[in-house]
Amino acid sequence: IKSEVDTDAAPIYNNHENVNSMPSKQANVNQKQEQKREQKQEINQNQKNNIIQNQKRDIKQEQKKDRLYYYGVFKEALSNIKDWVNSPTIKDNINSIIQKISFIQNIDPNNFDDIKKIESDLISYFEKNSDFKSVNYWAEIIKNYFKKNNRLKDLQDFEKFMAFKRTAYGPSPLIFFSVLKEYERFDEIFAA
Repeated sequence: IKSEVDTDAAPIYNNHENVNSMPSKQANVNQKQEQKREQKQEINQNQKNNIIQNQKRDIKQEQKKDRLYYYGVFKEALSNIKDWVNSPTIKDNINSIIQKISFIQNIDPNNFDDIKKIESDLISYFEKNSDFKSVNYWAEIIKNYFKKNNRLKDLQDFEKFMAFKRTAYGPSPLIFFSVLKEYERFDEIFAA
């Protein structure tokens, strides 16, 4: 018995087209996949950069908002506190601080140069009158007000606040007044 031989199939001797077509097609596919991968990486990197830039801008906006918020709270308190003192000098100083904060609040929030200029003016004013930088200075005015008006319960509550919240407000009068504002017990300090 003779074995059958398939005579219909063409022999694949030196068929260069078949030999070379697969690797070159595969190379093209690999190259296209690599290009797509690089494009995706570039798009992802651009998106990450945009997100980072937006986050930085948002942080700056938040910091700016925070400062303006603190100034606003401080101004609210000073607007009432100035009526609690008898000394014309202290009243004038408080009015000067209120005026400087008003300038800051009325400037376009995107005008960083003018805001920095007025803030530096306010800071130098505080440097000249170092008592204003002290939380204790403002606390004494509030305590004297409670004593003068015979409001001993308010005085005790305020002294407790001072003792228990010292770590929350630290040495900053701006933060001191914002923490104080959170307590409804002392709303009259901020009443308009």
